[in-house]
Amino acid sequence: MALALIKDHTTIPVPRVIQCGPDRDGVMCLEVEYIDGIPCDVVGERCRMPLDQAHTTGHCTECQKIASENTNIFIETKVIPQLRLLRSNKTGLNGVVIPPPRIEQFDCRDAWPPKKSSKGEEYVFCHGDLTRSNILLDPNTLMVKSIIDWESAGFFPEELELSLWRLDYDEYMRTFEDTDKIKQEIELITT
Repeated sequence: MALALIKDHTTIPVPRVIQCGPDRDGVMCLEVEYIDGIPCDVVGERCRMPLDQAHTTGHCTECQKIASENTNIFIETKVIPQLRLLRSNKTGLNGVVIPPPRIEQFDCRDAWPPKKSSKGEEYVFCHGDLTRSNILLDPNTLMVKSIIDWESAGFFPEELELSLWRLDYDEYMRTFEDTDKIKQEIELITT
């Protein structure tokens, strides 16, 4: 499981797993602790400063700018370097390959068999969907508090971990439209 791997081998903040396994209907479920945080992509919906120091009463571009800068620095100096140290000679995680959402939406195959490297441990651990909506910030400091939603995580060529944390929603959605790039990414994990 991705959360256990990250918790055991990095200092990346992730939610603690409460339980994982089939529910009474046989459906796989994952229950994690609640993290009191704000997704980075919605910080600017209002000013996050104390009332007497507020920048504005409505949408706050200053708070969003601070949150985005804090996030960029944290992801690029703490998260990505640690993920790059986790290596494997096979794609996926524990025999299961779940590509990033842009690839899965483009190519709806039922299964993605793991690909084995002939060059050794060339695959690095990737979150797979490291968007602002999956990065929770402390509501008071606007510093990264937790990285969530690791369902697409696994070992992949490092090119698959796009800098999604730097994109706003519209820019992120355009990554689903770049079919030439998606086809290249599929080749990296299938041939």
